[in-house]
Amino acid sequence: MVSQAKTERGQTRRPSKEQVRVWLDTVVGPLLQALRIEEVHADDSNWTFDSVTNELDEFWHASGMVDPRFRANLLQFFRYHPGIATLVARHDRARDLLLKRCAGAFRSVLASDDFQKLAGSLTDVREEDRRYLAENVVNGLHELGSQHIHRKIWAGQGAAFLRLAHTRALREAYGYLANAGDRMRNCVKELRRAMEQLQMSLSDDHQLPPIDPAGVAA
Repeated sequence: MVSQAKTERGQTRRPSKEQVRVWLDTVVGPLLQALRIEEVHADDSNWTFDSVTNELDEFWHASGMVDPRFRANLLQFFRYHPGIATLVARHDRARDLLLKRCAGAFRSVLASDDFQKLAGSLTDVREEDRRYLAENVVNGLHELGSQHIHRKIWAGQGAAFLRLAHTRALREAYGYLANAGDRMRNCVKELRRAMEQLQMSLSDDHQLPPIDPAGVAA
């Protein structure tokens, strides 16, 4: 993958070694680190949906993967690599759709009579805390961390809550969510592979390490 950009006169310009060094440290490395985190969650179909913030905690727009101080570097990097910019736009649209589908599934779970009946049978779960059980259903969590307040409840009843996704009342919402999740997973993997290939080609072409230990330490 050749790095080049067009000048105002239409001439092709290739980046300098210093530009590439900075890209590797401030753009490529952070993007890959975030994409690998996303891929782990995507492979588990854990969308990290948070109903309080209405956000996906571990899926980001590309601009959110890079330190705000280096946003100009990111935009310059995209000018030289329009193919990557296209993949990033596709990734970000997939993320927006996934968030929309997670929010829709969450509302459907909370409105489900089966969910409310099951949650109501748990005497140690307050009504206002049921939203967190619904989050677990949306995120497909089979177990919770040792410090989670509902860990014991989920260990005993989590499978029953997760089966609600297959009920008639929730089938449509979960079909939409599954499709959006597949799209997100594919976009993450495609962008991660392209970024890894570019990382290697940039570092080899300019005789730079893919990851500068000095940059990591900074």
